[in-house]
Amino acid sequence: MNRSDFKPFAERWADIHDVMPGGKVFSQRTMTIIFDALEDYPREAVFQAIKIHAKKGKFAPTPSDIAEIITGHTGQKHIGPDEAWGLALDSFDENTTVVITKEIAEARGLVTHIYQTGDVTGSRMAFRDAYNRIISTASNPSWYVSLGPGAERLAGKAQQFAAVQKAVGLGRLPAGAADKYCIQAPATTVAGLIESATEKASKSSDQEFKEKAKKVFQGIKAILSTQDDDGIARREKERLEFEAHRQEMLDRVAQKLQEKVHPVAISESN
Repeated sequence: MNRSDFKPFAERWADIHDVMPGGKVFSQRTMTIIFDALEDYPREAVFQAIKIHAKKGKFAPTPSDIAEIITGHTGQKHIGPDEAWGLALDSFDENTTVVITKEIAEARGLVTHIYQTGDVTGSRMAFRDAYNRIISTASNPSWYVSLGPGAERLAGKAQQFAAVQKAVGLGRLPAGAADKYCIQAPATTVAGLIESATEKASKSSDQEFKEKAKKVFQGIKAILSTQDDDGIARREKERLEFEAHRQEMLDRVAQKLQEKVHPVAISESN
């Protein structure tokens, strides 16, 4: 949660104490202490835990009651070996940012030499055995961000931000984790790229190409403007599709320019 959540949290806390046995009326100072105790958890997780306690609890909740419910219903429990392997597999790509636990990292380290030989199946089986053995004696997991390089590239920024925000949504990282790791959503948008590409296409000497390119880019922009923003992952997919199309158009421009400059050579080669 963040400070803007204090008021709705205080109201929800007062309501649950008003309807359950043992409920109390808290001062502003006491409410601040309670809020601080639960601040690291996502707002949705806290409110859902209060709702669960209202159904199952016998007395008004304490912060530890809510924390215990969250622990049992979110990423505070160790994930299964198959999901853990998926994260470990992503982490083998040094350009990828992943959110993992030290248990996943430890098991990954034990099978790295197998993976590097190209035996993916063997490394997965060895990882599962190692991971299950490690978590059998481990305490609650502590999730952390393993940053991949490429922060200056749009794709790198988008992937980093998406990975951290997904972990926040799953309750594995506290709200505001992106700020903690200095990860910001990429400012460049698909619409911005389209505008840039349109401007470059307009400088072409091929009038027919300019008109076709303009229509294509306007069509893409119109489609995007009618859709809701579903997040970084969707925008990144659209960006990659646009870049592929843009490169195709630029290749066509280069071909046309080459034909104009060397028409005889091209004709003879045919």
